[in-house]
Amino acid sequence: MSLSASIMRSLEDLLIVLSGEHDTLPAAEVKAILEAEGVEAEVLEERRFILRLKAPRDCCLRIAERASMVMGCYLELFKCPAEEDAVVETASRVDWSFLSGRSFAVRLLRKGGCKTGASTVRLEALIGGVAKRGSEGSKVDLRRPEVAVKGVIVDGQLYLGVARAEVSRGVFDERRPRRRPFFHPSALEPKLARLFVNLARARKGDLLFDPFAGTGSILMEAALIGCSPVGVDVDAEMVRGCTANLRHYTPHAPGAVRGDARRPPIRRADCIATDPPYGRVSSTRGEELDRLLSDSLTSCSDLIPRGRCICLATPSWLSLAEEAEDLGLKAVEEHLLRVHKSLSRRIIVLRRP
Repeated sequence: MSLSASIMRSLEDLLIVLSGEHDTLPAAEVKAILEAEGVEAEVLEERRFILRLKAPRDCCLRIAERASMVMGCYLELFKCPAEEDAVVETASRVDWSFLSGRSFAVRLLRKGGCKTGASTVRLEALIGGVAKRGSEGSKVDLRRPEVAVKGVIVDGQLYLGVARAEVSRGVFDERRPRRRPFFHPSALEPKLARLFVNLARARKGDLLFDPFAGTGSILMEAALIGCSPVGVDVDAEMVRGCTANLRHYTPHAPGAVRGDARRPPIRRADCIATDPPYGRVSSTRGEELDRLLSDSLTSCSDLIPRGRCICLATPSWLSLAEEAEDLGLKAVEEHLLRVHKSLSRRIIVLRRP
């Protein structure tokens, strides 16, 4: 998007390091978070493992708090070919005075599997040497540095920045389906559930609705970013299990009730995120899947106000594009995600204009 000159002057070059576990979803998640948080930003470059932005530096903290497919957010120092001479020349043009009197460490990662070019250890040493010479009283501390200078090498390019906010991705493992009080093999992994919430452009304080709540994966992640999540499920056992999971991880969340996605028990919602039943271990209670999803979309589309979004998944062979258009919904984005050998998800985001 184009930004005004006055806004541009208040922005900085940011480097967002992505997990790279999918070609398009990690970058899409970051852009959705920025939209949800009302942050104006310009995309400078987008690749599988990195997203370069011109944006306010404080958005790094908001991205790190919400994202599931981000490794860290950095204030960009430079980008150059990952070759010794180019790195030294480019690093020598950086004002390293921000390190004066402080300890620091330089750490590089190589992403994408390419092993050619200078070693990361060699490049770390070269950058560290230039930085030390350019900052009075600084010292290298590889164990507990006050400033972390980090970079990634992607497709022969080195991207370097100062750590602003890093993501503790291990917290998602604590909520993995088998660690919950109630387990069902159809449960959505917490990273994907958080992704759905973010793609729905959920905001703190929003009422987020999940018409196929299942074990509560999406409801939990919505509650953890400050939403008031409400869900329904036709299966009484799932509702009991969902309630148990929510009480364990997010006792403040409203929870789920037994009901039919085609007849929502609420009159309005700020956004909708859902992963309907369609896999081997999921049940549609004898309903034809395409009819069930079409009818539920029809019933739920009127719940959200203009400008807000629905994020839902379908099997890759099923598209709801025509139904969405007939309902006056606009497709914002679509992604294919492989689940296993015989199943891929189609993740689609719809907006009510």
